[in-house]
Amino acid sequence: MGEVVTLKDLLLADWADRVCRRQRKVVLTNGCFDVLTPAHFDLLKFAAGVGDILIVAVNSDEAVRTLKGPNRPINSQADRAAALAMIAGVDYVTIFGTRADPSVEPIVAALDPDILVKGGNYRVSEVVGRVFVEKHGGRVVMSPHRPGVSTTRTLAQLKAVPGTAACDLDWLVLVDMDGLLVDFPGEIIRRLCPEKSYADFQGDYDIGRALGLPTDLYSMVGPDYWESCPWMADGRAIWAAIIETAGPERVVLCSSPTHETSSPMGKLRWIEHHLGEQWLRRYIFTPCKWACASARTILIDDCDEQVDAFTAAGGRAIFVARPWNSLWEIAALRPAPDCVQETLARIVQGADDA
Repeated sequence: MGEVVTLKDLLLADWADRVCRRQRKVVLTNGCFDVLTPAHFDLLKFAAGVGDILIVAVNSDEAVRTLKGPNRPINSQADRAAALAMIAGVDYVTIFGTRADPSVEPIVAALDPDILVKGGNYRVSEVVGRVFVEKHGGRVVMSPHRPGVSTTRTLAQLKAVPGTAACDLDWLVLVDMDGLLVDFPGEIIRRLCPEKSYADFQGDYDIGRALGLPTDLYSMVGPDYWESCPWMADGRAIWAAIIETAGPERVVLCSSPTHETSSPMGKLRWIEHHLGEQWLRRYIFTPCKWACASARTILIDDCDEQVDAFTAAGGRAIFVARPWNSLWEIAALRPAPDCVQETLARIVQGADDA
């Protein structure tokens, strides 16, 4: 029977021996493990067989709510961890992640496993923590995949049972990235004109024109620009508000890549690093966001032109003003996360009542 421990206790308990002798291979796997399915048992059995010490990192309740919506988890982190510790082959179970940062990367870096195991329904390139593990001499191994089995599918089947609530998924929330979640203009300022600030935008969304930079400014910032962009100051709070209000099953990232070939790949790496691998399958890259508009589609964006076009095409939109928007001084009087949550909740309620 395994033990449920904190990360600190785990490092103190076993790592001294491992670091001194390196005779035992440490395996790490992670997930929500909310409602256990046969696929979970397949994963754990496989992971236990590829090394000597199996550690299972479990998303905290806060992290699960951020990743999967306000109605999850079904089981608390204490119950999920206790259940995993009773499964044969599991040596340690530890809980990780917060609402603001649900990523497993910090715990991967702390534990430095010899082998990182992930379910075969992912691609190796999608595994969060892969870069760190491989850089430090470890390897990523994918367990065999059992198609058609997942917690989400199990819950959906339960909702279809007469007398249980069904979740209406016939509407979507499209979430812009650059300027709303990702501080791409701030990164341009830091790299190309550190003497400038947001105030120099003066309501002009054209960054190059507003800052007096060449039109090919994206080719000047380097191929690593997109993935190195930080969050907007309130980006995490806005994202958390959207997930909490709409639920992750209704949310899709929607961004307009530039003509630079590094743009889409850099954006994908940003998504993997900051939001988690599950969001690599929930994105739309298009300069024509209006093409996704419908009466059951909501766009959240900081570009007034995109919002106007989306609305004109029959969609609904929530405009989040930024320093480069003309309405910034008025909008700045109230925190953007609060505005987004209140407006989205009102629209969502109306959509569900329709």
